[in-house]
Amino acid sequence: MTDRQREIARWLVDHGVDLIAGSHPHCLQPLDFYHGRAIVYSLGNLVFDGAPALASWNHGQLLEVGLGQGNSSPTLRLVPVLLDRAGWPQLATPAETACR
Repeated sequence: MTDRQREIARWLVDHGVDLIAGSHPHCLQPLDFYHGRAIVYSLGNLVFDGAPALASWNHGQLLEVGLGQGNSSPTLRLVPVLLDRAGWPQLATPAETACR
């Protein structure tokens, strides 16, 4: 995550965005909160056939968002996945998904 990414994400929240979920850099990036709004800078890879080439590229996360009902608060959960040799996701433990 860069300072520019943080600046843009916070600008978006300041202008009414409730949740930001990023992708693309092929590697997991931090979860952050700003004014009570979640910012997931990168979910890593979900399906990627080039994943076996670099260890940090075969990790990803699913983002589960519960919108809440009535007076209940929204929920957020990150579900770790590890890509197999073919680049397909398999559920993983958090220890297995850490970028190396």
